[in-house]
Amino acid sequence: PYRPRLEFPEALRARLGLAAGEKYFLHVGGNQWYKNRPAVVKIFRELEAMEEFKTTRLVMAGKPMPASLQSMVEQSGVADRVIPLIGSTNEELEALYTHALALIFPSLEEGFGWPIAEAQACGCPVAVTGRPPMTEVAGEAAIFFDPDDAAGAAKAIHEGLARRVELRQAGLRNVTRFEEGTIVEQYIAFYGEVLSRGQANTRPQM
Repeated sequence: PYRPRLEFPEALRARLGLAAGEKYFLHVGGNQWYKNRPAVVKIFRELEAMEEFKTTRLVMAGKPMPASLQSMVEQSGVADRVIPLIGSTNEELEALYTHALALIFPSLEEGFGWPIAEAQACGCPVAVTGRPPMTEVAGEAAIFFDPDDAAGAAKAIHEGLARRVELRQAGLRNVTRFEEGTIVEQYIAFYGEVLSRGQANTRPQM
């Protein structure tokens, strides 16, 4: 299970080129179409234009950027603020989640959306697409936005981060739903219900 990691590894800071205390947004994901990485860049460009975030960086952790995404970053004028991170340990991800301003996760589809739960487990505010299953995973502990509206998403993130402490606390509470013991209990209850229904349906009719 992921957990907050209060110490930020100096080796990771050097690898990213982050100065001590330098703020950043985070995205974790691959290059599958539904991960919608171009939207991350568009949303960050809108955020970076705001006074509050003009010196903020964007760490994109995951697979190497394809040429099309690299070109988009350069053409967006934020290349000097975007930091690609290829390959990272769980401990490094924990540190990144813990110290990020927020996880930006504009996925169009997901089987589950593990970065949402991972971020919440580390006390990281989550800004995510307002569609299932992302809404189901995040519960009420997230900033929701339309991934097709970069300006609107940036506005929602800016306004939502005013309740950063509340989001962190709510996220830590929400993620307890996915703890191993809780999941096992839910599976047992679910299968028990299925078996009960099956037995009821196979009883002979009088």
